[in-house]
Amino acid sequence: MGKKYVPILFMLIASLSCALIPTPETIIETVEVTKIVSEITVVTATPQPLSTATPLPATLLEDNFDAGDGEWYLEEGKDYSIYVANGELVLTSYAPNFETSTGHPDLENFNKPFEMNVEITFVDGAVDSYAGIDFRYFDEDNYAEFLISADGFATLGLFFEGEWYDIMAWSSVRSLRSGTNEIRLIDTGSRVIAYANGELIFDVPLSDLGPSGIYFLVGTYDDGRAEWTFDNLEIREVN
Repeated sequence: MGKKYVPILFMLIASLSCALIPTPETIIETVEVTKIVSEITVVTATPQPLSTATPLPATLLEDNFDAGDGEWYLEEGKDYSIYVANGELVLTSYAPNFETSTGHPDLENFNKPFEMNVEITFVDGAVDSYAGIDFRYFDEDNYAEFLISADGFATLGLFFEGEWYDIMAWSSVRSLRSGTNEIRLIDTGSRVIAYANGELIFDVPLSDLGPSGIYFLVGTYDDGRAEWTFDNLEIREVN
């Protein structure tokens, strides 16, 4: 995957948890990607008394980046930049085979089922560059990763003890667009489900890693330099 830049604050995660990490076999129950298929049946039912409304899921983090940095970790260096401008979180990698990532204090040591909605936009650079989400982030050698590329591909994988395991290898996704994509990522604790622009990409089982974090990243291959933005982020707890 290339060299990865992770701000120093992120590395504190590893020292905050001593949880045992399961084996790849217990984490990846199957590599078969399934799609959701439902049938609608119309029935006539006897009216029942109205029940008490179920509380709405709690909002864990919401940010449209119009109010500035919002406590996101922002830094600049020779090979990367992370900043907020024009109501967007901007991540840029300037070097080949380089990853730039950032996070938020509310998303560290995070171990709740969640549903994330976020707009991810390719702005400029190599079309085989990628952007996405690291989640269940235990440390730099153990985390799950969902990525999309500027040329319409997506992947889901797991880093376990520094080794990469494909859950869904890079695959062409017809619902991915050039430019902005509305991404929905759901982690129930036992399954991971992703949508692009309202269409299902995958629905797979994935066992929990324990206390973990969520981060955004941008990366390049040999061509180098890529600029992507993240906007209209909403993360809600899954009941």
